[in-house]
Amino acid sequence: MDILRFCLVFRKNYSVELLKDKRTIWNPLQNRRISNFEVQYISMKQKYTLSAAGDILPPIYYTIIEKGYSIKAEEGFWIAENEKAKLIGDDLMDLAGLILLFEEKGENWVVDDAKIDDFLEKFY
Repeated sequence: MDILRFCLVFRKNYSVELLKDKRTIWNPLQNRRISNFEVQYISMKQKYTLSAAGDILPPIYYTIIEKGYSIKAEEGFWIAENEKAKLIGDDLMDLAGLILLFEEKGENWVVDDAKIDDFLEKFY
């Protein structure tokens, strides 16, 4: 049987298996199947967690490409470019942040001194 494994983060952090040919999920801790409704309800109560790690770089790369940017690594920097912008960062995560900032704020990305002071007070 072809099984697609994935992990849902619950309080007890257990993994479950989604059977491609069935619409239920097997819960090994309770030794029973969980319906889609139960899984959807459980996942709505939990916050999805994504962290910066080595396996996040390929998805970031392909997401940037899918957004219409070309990417190149040059002289120790990563460069994402499309018809509207050329964004330069130290790594792909920097590029992802710059793309988000540019797409949300455009050329008006700068904040005023009060916001800079507030940021520095909160985090430094």
